[in-house]
Amino acid sequence: MKCLLIGLKSDIALVRTTMRADVDCNCLLVDEYCELDRNLDEGCLYYDAIIVAVADKTVSARMVKSVIETLSISPNKVFDFYRYYDSLMPYMRADRCMKAVSSEGLDGIILGISMAAVGIIPEMLGNYVNLAVSSQDLYYNYKTLDYCYNKYNTKLRTAKRVIIDMYDYTYFNFDVSLGIMALPYYSRYHGFILDSHNFEDNHLYSYDFSRLTSYVINSQSESFVASKKVLWDKIFDMKNSYNAYADISFPIRWGERFHTASDEEIANYNVKTSIVTRTYQKTIDENVATFEKLLKLIYRINPDMEIVLVFMPFYYLTQMKYEALYQNHKEFFLNTITEFKKRYPIRFINYKNCSLAHEKKCYFDAIHFNYWGASNFTKLLKNDLGMR
Repeated sequence: MKCLLIGLKSDIALVRTTMRADVDCNCLLVDEYCELDRNLDEGCLYYDAIIVAVADKTVSARMVKSVIETLSISPNKVFDFYRYYDSLMPYMRADRCMKAVSSEGLDGIILGISMAAVGIIPEMLGNYVNLAVSSQDLYYNYKTLDYCYNKYNTKLRTAKRVIIDMYDYTYFNFDVSLGIMALPYYSRYHGFILDSHNFEDNHLYSYDFSRLTSYVINSQSESFVASKKVLWDKIFDMKNSYNAYADISFPIRWGERFHTASDEEIANYNVKTSIVTRTYQKTIDENVATFEKLLKLIYRINPDMEIVLVFMPFYYLTQMKYEALYQNHKEFFLNTITEFKKRYPIRFINYKNCSLAHEKKCYFDAIHFNYWGASNFTKLLKNDLGMR
């Protein structure tokens, strides 16, 4: 089986991890403009398949069209990799991650928001699963774990520790279903989509939840012509692909995981979001109740479960801007956690002022770790948890 792989260097990496060992593959790298015509000739016709590997769907569609028209080749031999790969994956990140877990089960579970999604590397901790998703609030952390408890119980019940990324002092004030990040959470980030929560009260969007879910799920699906599916299966081994895809937990390209934030990017980062500048008491009350439900669910999975709450560090200049704005949120958060600690044996580790917060090379933007930062933070966390 001979294949030609066309794409951006940053997007080809994932494709190669899913190809079968006996596939003979040549690569044609393109630049950011993805101009193809000058690179295609009759030699391309002798490949059994041509795979376009560009994560941007608009650009990849244009490239596929260019390949077919320039070479006058059958569309059944040309694959838009990311489009087809998405259609073969479970929609929610929770399913993608849990399907990658071996039948032997888990040692630990990671929940939270984008900080943990990109900042904690589960494999470095052992047999852990990272169910954190960008913009995932406390309600959807609870719904995600409850869903996994019911669907993947045999894998989940062996866990001995749960790590919960609590984001920041404003976390109890955050309901993603009511904000502008609702659509990205349900769609691009592949969050929990089986429950609308308070989305019907979200006045930022003009459509209802059923229409939204129908759109995002249908936009992922892509039907295969039977002969094309046979060819796909000869090239790709999907058996172990769930985890490889799940590692792109934040919807950015692989190359951006190694980006270092510039001074300008950090200076321009907006900290004056509504959950910082305003107080939503109804949301706070609901989240406090939801957090208790989450703790009870965790102890139902394993009565001896170790629960570790963490604050992951923003870059220190960003943290300084936040500190000036949320004194009331800070006081409430710390008092709430103190009250929960009186009733539950939970541990809270605050890394806001750790040494990594002062290392700009660890961040790809003003608050998120790049891969270097994630690796160093996971080592630090592992050491503090007493793990070898």
